[in-house]
Amino acid sequence: MPTNNRTVQAILKDQSDSEIITTINHNFQVLTERIKELNISLSYLDLLKISTIFQAQNPIQEGAISSTIQDTNLQNFVSTCWNTLANYAGVYIQCSNTSAIVFKWMSTYDVKNGDFIVKLPNNQSLYLPGVEPRYMVPSSYAEPTITFVAATEPTATVEVELGLRNIPISGLSAATRSFVSGTTIPAYSDCRFYINQEEIFFPDYKPGTAFTIPTGTPAGTAYYLN
Repeated sequence: MPTNNRTVQAILKDQSDSEIITTINHNFQVLTERIKELNISLSYLDLLKISTIFQAQNPIQEGAISSTIQDTNLQNFVSTCWNTLANYAGVYIQCSNTSAIVFKWMSTYDVKNGDFIVKLPNNQSLYLPGVEPRYMVPSSYAEPTITFVAATEPTATVEVELGLRNIPISGLSAATRSFVSGTTIPAYSDCRFYINQEEIFFPDYKPGTAFTIPTGTPAGTAYYLN
């Protein structure tokens, strides 16, 4: 029989009954030890608590990354957070620039906004990267196509093109008109009312029906589709 006590052993067809029983008992012992180790790991995870937030300076200055600010962020993090943390306590990293590397931790990890660093015994650490949202934003327009790129990776080669050529034409036209108290607005498909660049809501107005501006209403502009 193999003497490896760390792995589950196979039951062979040429084994005797006593050897099979020994193998089964060995496997039960290995599984029990693994469950015990897993429970200990889960207990350690239960101890982890985020206790403070580190506000980092934006390392991007005049469009370029500043290593000086990154070094300052690291020094401030160590002095104001890391050296004061208890074991299993963690820090949430916050920065106004959500994609820039605010400092390099342990000469290995590129720390950014939304990341977590947890202090472990013997001055060890657990680095947990935060969630990086992936969404697309328009970057250029060349009729009839809009090109989108990843918001968090503006220099990435991944692009998505939205072609507008096959979109049916609605036949609606947009226009504006001024109004004063008592003006009758025709039955436009839709109409929005603005006074001093602030949208005004008239509860009696229904798109597609004629509407008279209530008495006492100041002059304004109607934006409509027809």
